Amino acid sequence: EDILRYRMSPNAPLSIRPTTESFNFVIRSWTRCRKELVVATKVMALVREMEGIQRDALLKQEKSGRKKKHADDIWRWKLGVVPNTKTYTMAMDAWIIAAGCKASKWSSEQRSLNNTYNQRARGREEKGRGQSTMSPASTSNDDGTEEMENAESILKYIQTLEEIGRTDVR
Repeated sequence: EDILRYRMSPNAPLSIRPTTESFNFVIRSWTRCRKELVVATKVMALVREMEGIQRDALLKQEKSGRKKKHADDIWRWKLGVVPNTKTYTMAMDAWIIAAGCKASKWSSEQRSLNNTYNQRARGREEKGRGQSTMSPASTSNDDGTEEMENAESILKYIQTLEEIGRTDVR
């Protein structure tokens, strides 16, 4: 990610400015971190940055009235940074990774609560007190559902982009 940041800096030579693929390589490296809860946050920050670069480039191009090949060298590289199918698919993957991490943690908490409940229930039985039939449920809603919904919303966004004619996103 540091190399990508350098390539975007004003100090970097124009010949090494980032492209969609540069961003996708960094995004892919984050999605390889299968046990990191922050993976979706990091990936979505990069996707949003790509979308911002694309928006800025299109606005500058529109403002200057020039075509891509006549754009000022200082910002022309930005026209080559466009989130594509691979970008959005990896973003969905990042949300699914985060959902899996949270679901595993939630499941572990449920097992722990159930074990604690069962131990207490056995203790009450041994002392002659009755046993409650209700097992406590975790009060945490952090089971990964929200992350899966975020992944689904990216899929819907891809479908919308395809419907409006974006040929690089399918």
